[in-house]
Amino acid sequence: MGAGVTLVVQGDAKQGEPYLKKAVELSPSRESTLMVLGIFYYEAGHISEAREVLNRCSEQFPKGSVDVAGIGATLDAASATITPFAKLSPRARQEFYELALKFAEQDR
Repeated sequence: MGAGVTLVVQGDAKQGEPYLKKAVELSPSRESTLMVLGIFYYEAGHISEAREVLNRCSEQFPKGSVDVAGIGATLDAASATITPFAKLSPRARQEFYELALKFAEQDR
């Protein structure tokens, strides 16, 4: 997951996505990998992908550490316009980084 987060924060979200997806594949029992991927999709404006990943997280971790229902409400209010991964704003990259660190801390 670290390489994916690093690439996204450096502005190369398109290259970071496969690493984030691979982290989920390699560690399917870690809530943090699903949450980071879902947040990545949200920040990238890929709302349907974000919803799919976060729904999976909710099903797999019904007593998880994150209020996925609250995030779902945010997704419902979000614009469904898809932007290219390469165009994540600096603010979106910073938010993604801070949330990724938060979830990584939970794995310790």
